[in-house]
Amino acid sequence: MYFDTHTHTMHSCDSSKIPEDGVLTAIKNGLSGIAITDHSDLRLFEPYNIPTEIPASCREADRLAEKYKGKIQVFSGIEISDAAIPRYHDRLDAALNFYDYDTVLASVHIVDLYDKPCEFSSTDFSNFDTETLTKLMDTYFEYMLKTVYENSYSALCHVTYPLRYINGIYKHGFTLDSYTKRIEDIFKVIIDKKIALEINTAKCTKDNPCAFCPEEDLLELYLSVGGKMFSLASDSHIAGSEGRCFENAAAFLKEHGIFGCYYFKKREPIYYEI
Repeated sequence: MYFDTHTHTMHSCDSSKIPEDGVLTAIKNGLSGIAITDHSDLRLFEPYNIPTEIPASCREADRLAEKYKGKIQVFSGIEISDAAIPRYHDRLDAALNFYDYDTVLASVHIVDLYDKPCEFSSTDFSNFDTETLTKLMDTYFEYMLKTVYENSYSALCHVTYPLRYINGIYKHGFTLDSYTKRIEDIFKVIIDKKIALEINTAKCTKDNPCAFCPEEDLLELYLSVGGKMFSLASDSHIAGSEGRCFENAAAFLKEHGIFGCYYFKKREPIYYEI
């Protein structure tokens, strides 16, 4: 019994997945529920027509919830990024009120670096030196703390997201050893505000089934400061990846004395056993 609380469809700028295909895959993979949480990167409001795409995504989620009632639960949602950037606060207010969401996810996809926007997924990090990477990550965690401190969300997404690119693609070997206190501070805020910590399995594979984001040492840090609220998230952009490696995430949690996770309905966390 697993719920996938973070998936994308053609209503996101980086996915072409038909929403119903994702739901059918989730049923095939034995999931009990799935949330469709398309991107609302606040800097992309106009070029990607987010004020139209997000409500359309949510209406489709509600339609599929009715169509597949009794087979799977389907939830509406949104993934909001860039909330810490002051020039986008009017867009943040609008995005939070586009729909009566089930799930509202918080993430950081972009930071201002030397007064220029730096989007992690599209930046070439080849020639970034240690000083620049350090400033980048300083700003990233500053934005993340500000994001969760200033607003309420269902879950905090992929805490170490930039490392997918900095280390995963560009092989820098950048470590977070000096960021333990900052990450701990973020964890304490989400614990206090009852925001779940997402275990993101987007990079998990058959060869590396425990490539969680955040990594196991940070999951243990969260547990060490009293964290107990987890959600499971495939971050699926392609049909077929819904619920990927959730059994591995569940095994990790059980080894650490956690026997349940959360999904969200009308922005309320609901506990279920794993």
